[in-house]
Amino acid sequence: MMFMVQGHMKKQGMEFKIDYYYSQRSSWKDTDKKKLEDILGEFVQGILYSATKKRESTLERQEQHRLYMERQNKIDEIRKQKQHEFQKLKNLEEMSENLHRANKIRDFINEYSKKESLTEENLEWIQWARDKADWLDPLIDKRDEVLERDEEDI
Repeated sequence: MMFMVQGHMKKQGMEFKIDYYYSQRSSWKDTDKKKLEDILGEFVQGILYSATKKRESTLERQEQHRLYMERQNKIDEIRKQKQHEFQKLKNLEEMSENLHRANKIRDFINEYSKKESLTEENLEWIQWARDKADWLDPLIDKRDEVLERDEEDI
C-alpha cells in the first residue's frame, strides 16, 4: 500500500492529493469559492486520518502474520510430536517382534535339546543359538561381538 501526498499547480490553482485507499477525501484544490490556503486544516486532517488508518492497517497485518506464524509453529510441533510417537511405536513393534523371534528360537532349542545323543558340536550350537536368542531379546541386554562389530572397527 502506498501513502503519497502530491501537490500540483494547475491553471485553476493548486491541488493536493492523497493517494491512499483509506483516505476520507483524496483531493483538495483551489476553487472559485475557496482557496487551498483556507482549507489547509482539512488537508492536514486528511493526512493525519490517512496516516492513522495506514498504521492501523499495518498493525492489523502484523498481528495476522504473528497469529499465522504462531499457528504454523503449533502445527510444526504437532508434526514433530507425531513423528516422535510413530518412531517410538516402530521401536516398540521391533522390540515385540524381536522378543517373538527370540522366544521362537528358544522353543526350537528346547525341542532340539530333547534329541538323543547330542554331540559336542550340537551342544556348542545350542549355546550359540541361546546366545543369539538372548541377543535378540529386548528384555536381556546381551551384546554380540560379531553382529555388532562395525566395519570401521577393522
